[in-house]
Amino acid sequence: MAPSSSVEQRVYQGIRYKLVRTRRRKTAAILIAPGGDVTVRVPQELDDGTIHGLLDKQHDRLMQAVSKQAGLPEPVVRSFDEGCTFPFLGQEHRLHFDTGASEELTLGSDGFHLRYREGVDAEATYQAAFRKFYTDHGRTYLAGRVHHFAPAVGVLPTATRVLHLGNRWGSCSPKGAVNFHWRAMMAPPKVVDYLVVHELAHLKQPDHSREFWRLVEQVIADHELCHEWLRAHGAEMDL
Repeated sequence: MAPSSSVEQRVYQGIRYKLVRTRRRKTAAILIAPGGDVTVRVPQELDDGTIHGLLDKQHDRLMQAVSKQAGLPEPVVRSFDEGCTFPFLGQEHRLHFDTGASEELTLGSDGFHLRYREGVDAEATYQAAFRKFYTDHGRTYLAGRVHHFAPAVGVLPTATRVLHLGNRWGSCSPKGAVNFHWRAMMAPPKVVDYLVVHELAHLKQPDHSREFWRLVEQVIADHELCHEWLRAHGAEMDL
C-alpha cells in the first residue's frame, strides 16, 4: 500500500520549497512560514507541470515574501555626509559637497559632487538630486540596452521609461512599453542587462512560465546568478 504522504525538498526558478503530497488532499496550497520557508501541499497524484504552474503564477509574491521573511538586510538608509559612497552601475563613488557648483549633482573622476544646501529641507533636496541623476542617466543607458537586446528576444518595444516603481524593478505595458525603476542604475551592468531582458521577455510571455524562463536563459545564460544578486543586494540599492 502506498504511503499516505511524502515530503521532498525542491528548487524551482530560485524558489526553495518543501513539497508535501497527501492522498487525502483535494486542492493545492502554498504556505510561507515566518522564517521564509515555503511549503507546497498538493494531492498525491498532482503532476510536476501543474505544480510548476502554481509556482509560476505566484512567483513574484513568493520571491518578495521569501526575501522579506528570510532575514535579508533591511533597505539601506544612506547618509548625505562628505566621503559617504553612492553606487552607479555597480561602482561606489564618494560624495563631495561643493558650495559653488553650477549643477545640483554631477559625477566626476573623483566621485559625486553635490551642491551644498542648508536648512531642514536639505536632505530631501539631496535625495531628489540623486533620483533625478539616476533617472536621467537611466533614460539613455537603459534605452540603449533595450535596443541592444530587443532583437535577441524577438520583440519591438514601443518605449523605455524610468520611473519610481515601488518594490518592483521593472514592468511592461500592454502597448509594448518597458519600465524600469531608477534604482536599477545602481546595480552592476550585468544585473541591469538581466532586468532589461526580463522585461523584454514579458512582452512575449506575460507570466513566469517555463517558456518565459527559457526565453530569458537564451539571452542571459546565468540569469539565476543575477536574480540571486538582486535578492541578496537589492536592499542596498536605495537612498
